[in-house]
This record gives sequence, structure tokens and C-alpha cells, in this order.
Amino acid sequence: MRYKIIKVGAIALCLMTLAACSNNVEPVPIQAKILCPMTNRCQTMPINDIQTNRDLAVALDNALNQTDLCVIEMQALKHCIDTFNQTQGKSQ
Repeated sequence: MRYKIIKVGAIALCLMTLAACSNNVEPVPIQAKILCPMTNRCQTMPINDIQTNRDLAVALDNALNQTDLCVIEMQALKHCIDTFNQTQGKSQ
């Protein structure tokens, strides 16, 4: 009885070794995910009812502030993507 268990174990070991050697498929590298800030500040601003010079000045100030935020957001996103691409180029 003991020889039968050893025989089964030896056969199983040989079969597992042969199955592992017959696999010719190369592993596919996993692509890294890019993690960059995603906000949506670059939108059109609603135009309020402008009736006085003060309303016009406030609307202009808001539009310029919104434009500055959009520029900063785009620069940050571009920097993040460029940094990711540089690190991916070094690792490959």
C-alpha cells in the first residue's frame, strides 16, 4: 500500500513538471495605470445680466480667475503625464 502512494506521488510530480515545461507563452507585462489629478474647472462661465461698469468689472475678474485656474489645471495635468511617460520610458 505504501509503494502505491509513493508511486502516485512520483507520477503526479513528473506530470506537473512536464506541464510546467510545456508552457511556451511569454508573460505579458501589466501596464501601469496613470494617476493624475482630474478636475473640470475649464468650463464656460455663465454670463450674468451686466448692467453697470461694476458688474462688468466683477464679471471680468471672475473670468480671469477662472482662466488662471484652468491654465494651472492644464499645466499640472501635462506635468503629471510627462512625468509618467518619463518613468515608464526608464523602466522599460
